[in-house]
Amino acid sequence: MDCEDHASGAHVHIYTSLSSYQVLQRDQDGYAFVQLSPHDSVTRLGTGGPYRLGDVHDVYVGDLWVLAGQSNMRGHGYFSYLDHPDEGRLWDPFVETPDPKVHLFQSCETWAVANEPLHTLWTSPRLVHHLLRDPTNGGVVQTRQELADKLKQPHEDARVRGTGLGLTFARDVVRSTGVPIGLVPCAHGGVSLAQWDPALYHEQKQGDACLYGAMVNKINALAPGVAGVLWMQGETDACTETRDIEACTSVYGDNMIKLVQVMQHDLGQFVPMTLVYAQIGRYEPNLSTPTQSQALDQSWNAIRQIQRRLLPRLASTVSGRVHLVSAVDLGICDFVHLSTRSLSILGHRMATAVTKQMASPTFVSARADVDSGIDSGAFTDDIRCLVQERPSGVGIICTIRLQELPSESNYLSSAAGHDFVIRRGQENVPIEHVEFGTPRRYPGWVYIDVHVWPKTSVSLEQCQVWYGYGQYLECRLVDRYGLALLSTGPMIPQKN
Repeated sequence: MDCEDHASGAHVHIYTSLSSYQVLQRDQDGYAFVQLSPHDSVTRLGTGGPYRLGDVHDVYVGDLWVLAGQSNMRGHGYFSYLDHPDEGRLWDPFVETPDPKVHLFQSCETWAVANEPLHTLWTSPRLVHHLLRDPTNGGVVQTRQELADKLKQPHEDARVRGTGLGLTFARDVVRSTGVPIGLVPCAHGGVSLAQWDPALYHEQKQGDACLYGAMVNKINALAPGVAGVLWMQGETDACTETRDIEACTSVYGDNMIKLVQVMQHDLGQFVPMTLVYAQIGRYEPNLSTPTQSQALDQSWNAIRQIQRRLLPRLASTVSGRVHLVSAVDLGICDFVHLSTRSLSILGHRMATAVTKQMASPTFVSARADVDSGIDSGAFTDDIRCLVQERPSGVGIICTIRLQELPSESNYLSSAAGHDFVIRRGQENVPIEHVEFGTPRRYPGWVYIDVHVWPKTSVSLEQCQVWYGYGQYLECRLVDRYGLALLSTGPMIPQKN
């Protein structure tokens, strides 16, 4: 229920029904208001808890965060190490344990203390999670009656896969701020950005038969808005084979802007809404022909770069902050899905971006800062790229600016690596070795010169340089907060 505070004239939301373990979205002053009966006075609750109101217990006031996107946000990590079959399973130490201040509005739409798996799509009453294929939803249905019948059937939760990043994110935020967190899982595996189109809900009136409608209806049952959205999506769009990659990525960018604009309108009116999204990571398609592999290399990098270039446009779209974090250096447990450990790291990165921004308005989450105008159309470029001559040939020196690295062991290497790639046309130029220079430290920043030497003599002015390109990545650059350098490119080497 919404009303106006007569004393201040401010808009006030009053919760008229509660459930045990519920997290109430606090307003900008840190309060939530409750009136469970028309005969009761309005109760003001401050950030924190637990509160007990009548028979309802373990209620907290804090922030709601939505988990949206596709399978890497839904979570597809393994719960355990599978050793020899006769030795049974060993619990994976990277699976997060519950926190009393982190609660979950489960897929079945009841509140509980958050525990893995956060998404249990087979229990969801929202039709879209049963219309679309997903290995965790227990099978596809065609009608609401089939869904009703399906929900009545027992489902065996084998708990083999399903770990995600949301619990790590929430635990980190609670530890840093003390603010309770309520997670709202809304992701679905294997979906394209077009399947998240808000027009399916607002214009075509598909309700919860579409992903955006299911998310909005689920949140509307809880609160007048949310504090933020964690988003990871793009792998399906990157796997789409097309000859016109530039046109497809342009459409992807426009659709992402439209989605976030509508999210801001529908979910971000009560408190400033923060968006944290991830640049898609590695993949190992194991394709049979080099041509297919090159095509996927190009499409995956095109999606990564449009995600990077979207940051300034998205920042002007939402009322809160926008953060972009990289997954390009993280390990996978199959052809595309982040491992349990990698999901934990990515959750840490998302939390770091949010909590460090709270502590310091000058904190930069996605990268260090612009070292030079490599691409005047995007401020997210981190790397300056110059041609360098030496007696034995010509190489490239890339200067990277980061928010101070924790130790030399994190980045120094003289071996040939795959983090930097030199491309000429559609081919990679063989690299002899990569050398990391001595860091040059300044207050809050560190500059590192990376020398990339090709095996053969080529005209480097006709080449492009990428950081984090292609199928087999060995990206190593992270800053003192554990935030990885974004996949960046193409950069055109300039003569010094």
